[in-house]
Amino acid sequence: MAEEVELQHAAEKLIARHGGDMLKALKAAMLHNGYLEGQIEQIAEAVPGLIKIHYDGPMASN
Repeated sequence: MAEEVELQHAAEKLIARHGGDMLKALKAAMLHNGYLEGQIEQIAEAVPGLIKIHYDGPMASN
């Protein structure tokens, strides 16, 4: 529940920052998420065994 509240707060801040344009806010959130994912992947490569990344679900490619 706390994570949902944090996500809602972050979404509200993005929407406010982009003048209420929901699409721009969504794009900014997606870019931020992609940046974080890239950083995590780089750490996982740099320090083997520190982070285990597992992709599953509908977006996973086999």
